[in-house]
Amino acid sequence: MKRILAAVAACLALAGAAGATTYTADFSSITLDPTLTPYAGASYITSGNGNLTFAYRPDEAGTDIAPGVFTNMLFSGDYTATITLDMTNIPTTGPYNYYGAGFCSTVQSSGTGICANSYNNGTPIANGSITTNGVFTGASAVTAANIVTFQLQRIGDVVTDSMSIDGGAYQTLATYSGSGVIGDVSFGIFNVSNAADGATGSVSFSNFSVVSSDVPEPASWGMMICGLGLAGAVMRRKKTVAGSRPCYA
Repeated sequence: MKRILAAVAACLALAGAAGATTYTADFSSITLDPTLTPYAGASYITSGNGNLTFAYRPDEAGTDIAPGVFTNMLFSGDYTATITLDMTNIPTTGPYNYYGAGFCSTVQSSGTGICANSYNNGTPIANGSITTNGVFTGASAVTAANIVTFQLQRIGDVVTDSMSIDGGAYQTLATYSGSGVIGDVSFGIFNVSNAADGATGSVSFSNFSVVSSDVPEPASWGMMICGLGLAGAVMRRKKTVAGSRPCYA
């Protein structure tokens, strides 16, 4: 799992921003929002009716692969990013079944990636996690629900990772601070599954928005061939219960 988060972070290096705005991804059309770019498993990603849906990708050479997208723009200054994740359309049985999805922000200059994600192999669990230059450095885990809204909020040099269930108040998953969280960021949305164990179903995202103190600008992606490193991330875990070692750890 650490390798998946490291690869997600690596896929989110961007360039240039200025101004103030609210960004909202458009999931109403069957055509993927042009502000989003797939980094793996494009044929397993569909858009429409207000949802971005990730089907589980079949196993490839004994590995697990994470379909996902990233914003092809970056955001500067303070921001509040939110997204709603629906994991009700997944099975949760089997000795190694593992299902997870979420979203991350990654700072271009420091390589710091902060993620809010959820997984369900019998008990829904939500995590806050952080990687620095591809090195996993910590996570938290709390009992969640199959439908949860995640929020990543940066104010100054502090990023707060939170979740909300059924429209309730946000519950803090983790807080990260320091110079590593400062700088231009991009956001990635991802799904992971243990396809080798016959995973089926899908997860859906909706209501993805970013309120930023600076206007995002398009980035140059000439050298961004992401997904390398996402293929080959093996995720075989036995049934996890609330309070045990979190996924993404």
